[in-house]
Amino acid sequence: MMVVVLRLVAALGLLASSGVHFYLWMMDGTGIVGPLFLLNGAAGVVIALLLLFLRHRVTALLTLNFGVATLAAYILGSTLGIAAQRNHFDTLPEQVAALSEIACVVCGFVLARSQRRDSVADSEPAGKIRPAPVDGEVIGRQLENRE
Repeated sequence: MMVVVLRLVAALGLLASSGVHFYLWMMDGTGIVGPLFLLNGAAGVVIALLLLFLRHRVTALLTLNFGVATLAAYILGSTLGIAAQRNHFDTLPEQVAALSEIACVVCGFVLARSQRRDSVADSEPAGKIRPAPVDGEVIGRQLENRE
């Protein structure tokens, strides 16, 4: 149940960040970073759909990396400036995007860790090799399980 909630929160974070980037892309004055806003918006939507419909660890890692990369780009843009433009975390789109990207980082990290733990628990130890069962052995095991 927790995994489902984390996936939904992460997908909402991805879609919120994408919405902000599409909104900023449509505004005038984005300059040289405009196409990057469009790319980031499209990538967020694709990753959100993958996260909701594909139960794989890669989707959690994509969510984590999306959040880290987008948040790092925002921090660099607000401290160093990008294309002679500095942000100061004073507008609603900046705050929504930053909070949604933090949600992506946290949920992506927890999902990746939980799915790694599940895959390790399900796997056999590396040194243990089982021979393939013969048909008679399989039938015998099925009969034993019925009793």
